[in-house]
Amino acid sequence: AMPAYNEVQAVAQVIRAIPKKLPGINKIIPVVIDDGSSDGTGHKAAKAGALLLRHRINMGVGAATATAFAAARKVDADLLVTIDADSQHDPADIKKIIEPILKNEADSVVGTRLKLPAYIPWHRRIGNQFFNLITWLLYRIRTSDSQSGFRAYNKKAIRKISIHTQGY
Repeated sequence: AMPAYNEVQAVAQVIRAIPKKLPGINKIIPVVIDDGSSDGTGHKAAKAGALLLRHRINMGVGAATATAFAAARKVDADLLVTIDADSQHDPADIKKIIEPILKNEADSVVGTRLKLPAYIPWHRRIGNQFFNLITWLLYRIRTSDSQSGFRAYNKKAIRKISIHTQGY
């Protein structure tokens, strides 16, 4: 699922790059949650082959992600992968991010953008390190990119996670 707000420039490219087949996966359905875009993002996503869910107004990435979880629960999905619509992540890496789930080693996996930190502006790297520290202090979970939109969840996680925020 791809939360998207005014991403007309990149959304089709990301959708087309999503693997059509993956080992251990029966059906892959690219879903875009158009979060009130005004630039034609939804139209471009649907034209590129995604199932389109739309918020009439911009409600924030948290609300768009909550919509993705609700849709996954409604269709009883075995797996949910979220990925940013702005091409920050390589859809080819979906295979890597779902591997621990398919091996029953994890219920959820968070991808990282920090393997190549030179591509991330310095102020975002500092902000990310701050939020990584907050995540560790609150939950005792170490992560290199707590703000990553590239995540995977198994059925158990899809059923249990309830998002109550609209923004990040």
